[in-house]
Amino acid sequence: MHITFKKYELYSVRLIQCHFVIAGNYDDLENHEKALPHLNQALRGAELLKKKNPQIYASAFYNLGNCYHKMDNLNKAARYIEQALVQYKKLKSKNLPQAYHDLALINFKQNKYDKAKDYYRKGLRSAVELKDHLFISLFEALESLYIRRGETTSLFKIFNRLETSKGFPYLEELALLAGTYLDYNGKTEDSLICLKKMVYAQKQILKGECLYEV
Repeated sequence: MHITFKKYELYSVRLIQCHFVIAGNYDDLENHEKALPHLNQALRGAELLKKKNPQIYASAFYNLGNCYHKMDNLNKAARYIEQALVQYKKLKSKNLPQAYHDLALINFKQNKYDKAKDYYRKGLRSAVELKDHLFISLFEALESLYIRRGETTSLFKIFNRLETSKGFPYLEELALLAGTYLDYNGKTEDSLICLKKMVYAQKQILKGECLYEV
């Protein structure tokens, strides 16, 4: 019976991971609505394993939140990522900085500055404790963009630091975010610099310069 359950657990984990991969492919194609059923099914499966495999349970919440974030459904995105954050805290997970970062960004987008700054401070602290230099840079970018209201000197230096195989996907998203923000605030020339950097990051990704984790 013990061996049977272990086999069932392994099968369930692999099935959940398959749903994650399929959803990720749909996200890459900007077809987020088709990703959602797979992510919801993954969460249902992960709920059955939450005691045996709390990490995949946390990932299921995070991936759903991330998908809703890409769909610009910020309220739902925040709810799911907050659930992921609860699980990551219990696990003392290396994914804490990412969850804090996304929640800070979502709240900045919603002009909930007090809440956003709280997530920003906690997230930066967790990134420093984990020596996660990628997310230290991303938190500094949030500071330049939202707390310093589009301070581009430091922001462009951060862009340069993100020009690595692991950093290019984040650079692509950050440059688009910054370009949109700066354009909205009347900084057209700086916005164009950001959008050119985004295109550069996309080219590096297409050339296969980036490493992805499954």
